[in-house]
Amino acid sequence: MDIRAELIRHVFFPIMERWKGNSIRRYLRELQQTESLDRRELHELRMRKLRGLLLHAVEHVPAYGHLIELKPQIEEDPLRALAQFPVLTKSEFQRHSDRYRADNAVDNQLIANRTGGSTGQPVAFYMDRYTVEHYEAARWRGLSWHNIHIGDSSLMIWGSPIELSRLNDVKFHAKELLLKNRKIVPAFQLQEHRADEYIDLLNRFKPKYLYGYATSLHLFAGIVRKGKRPLRHKPAGIVSTAEVLRDEQRRELEQVFQCPVINEYGARDGGIIAYQCPKGGMHLSAENLWLEAVDPVTGRPVQPGQRGALLVTDLNNFVMPRLRYQIGDIGVLSDDVCGCGRTLPLLSGIEGREDEVFLAKDGTLVHGQFITHTIREMDGILKYQAIQHDRETLTLKLVLQPDRIREPDIEELVRKLKIRLGNIRIQVEKVADIPPAASGKMRIHIREFPLRQT
Repeated sequence: MDIRAELIRHVFFPIMERWKGNSIRRYLRELQQTESLDRRELHELRMRKLRGLLLHAVEHVPAYGHLIELKPQIEEDPLRALAQFPVLTKSEFQRHSDRYRADNAVDNQLIANRTGGSTGQPVAFYMDRYTVEHYEAARWRGLSWHNIHIGDSSLMIWGSPIELSRLNDVKFHAKELLLKNRKIVPAFQLQEHRADEYIDLLNRFKPKYLYGYATSLHLFAGIVRKGKRPLRHKPAGIVSTAEVLRDEQRRELEQVFQCPVINEYGARDGGIIAYQCPKGGMHLSAENLWLEAVDPVTGRPVQPGQRGALLVTDLNNFVMPRLRYQIGDIGVLSDDVCGCGRTLPLLSGIEGREDEVFLAKDGTLVHGQFITHTIREMDGILKYQAIQHDRETLTLKLVLQPDRIREPDIEELVRKLKIRLGNIRIQVEKVADIPPAASGKMRIHIREFPLRQT
């Protein structure tokens, strides 16, 4: 038995809730009660929340005030009314963010947040405690499907400057361990010669789960595999978040740690959007949000099973509503029913960021994973990054393994890429390393121009 986990779960966390006035556990129980509702009942619940949000937006949010004439339609059919609200891009929100703050929001109840800026567009916004606590409740609900609960120990392989800036603070370490049962390993400082040190940490601390970016977890697993000491501890799960989890990364993590890999899909400016259940289904946090998929060029809705740019409407954030907010990801909504018995809608695919979709010379959309699959066939490329500057030019950065790849091999790679992208200019740069973005995320496919002209 993990005594610290029991103390946090039954003593420290309840005390903290009463002291701060939090309701995370109550919201968690509510979400656990609604996750298996009849689909009609779940839809009605979501429509009630959407109706209230839209009415609030047209009455109290300056950016949506011009849509006040939609009130009758909102009352009758909020989903049809939502389709008449404009898509909100990050750049539009950045330019006019003050217009999205509700006129009845209370200053001392606002919680400031900011995205990591991995796209080069850090976005500042406000939430309130109600919104934040629903995010947390959704995360704990998803973890509970894998028998991971509040207080359980975790090892976090992390790169966020928010946490890493405080790693040398003794008080921060004590709080993380005593109140969260968590230790952090900086993703930026992973070193192969410390493999046995990491193994000792795992064996001694015995984390119930590991948590981190897909690339950071994958790198950590590769280092642990090279260690000389036996790994005796087997976690209940590995939680991958904030990046698309590739198949080869999942396989490596499962092989090294001998446990399931759990996909968490969320964003700082979108909350916990979906969580993977033990049957493999990516279930939406449907009670907290409405998710749409639209054509990234035309903005028109796409059918279930078709990839589209994802639009998030947070059903809980009344202090700064962002309706049909384009978070920058590409995904596939599904009408399928999961074998786990939960009725929460499904995402059948998360294909990464919208700016990972490249534009071929003839206007065809080409997902960056095409480059991944092409490079995977080659031996000697350790890392890569592809940056499309415009429809005519692309830079391909390569970290090469010495003496394992020849110049004709690189020329053949360029030829294969041009088959899909057209006869564009591809500049190859051989580099020593490709560091993560400031947020800690590793971005390997980047398009620097918009698909849709506004």
